[in-house]
Amino acid sequence: MKRRTNYCVLDSRTNHIVYWSGWEKKTKRSVWRRTKIMEMHDLVKYWKADEIAECLEVSDRTRRELWSCVRLYEDLPRGEAPGEYNYPLSKYGWAELTEEAKLDVNAACEKDEAERKGREEERQEEAAQAAAEDPELYIRYEPITR
Repeated sequence: MKRRTNYCVLDSRTNHIVYWSGWEKKTKRSVWRRTKIMEMHDLVKYWKADEIAECLEVSDRTRRELWSCVRLYEDLPRGEAPGEYNYPLSKYGWAELTEEAKLDVNAACEKDEAERKGREEERQEEAAQAAAEDPELYIRYEPITR
């Protein structure tokens, strides 16, 4: 009475995938299991797999996995200008990465974001010092936000 199927449902309230794993032997009841979905960092929604592999500090194993995801969008249109088409890792390859690689990518994205925030704060402090020294030559510096 065993049946093999690939039933799978996304529970958006708890961010779990619920999937059917088979029949219980003793009671012959259907068994459903839940697994937590790995959350992705916001940068993953915009950057491609090769950009993450080249620009962020990830392990060699994760880098190989990211480069294997590039084949998913190699044959898709590129456009005439760079960046005209974007194939982010969130849509092309996130599901194929192992849990270790996902954790590594998320940690590298967090580190990169912290470094960018630190540089932004340094620039603001420098601008404030320049304004205090010579207010006539000071041009107001405002960071560009997304």
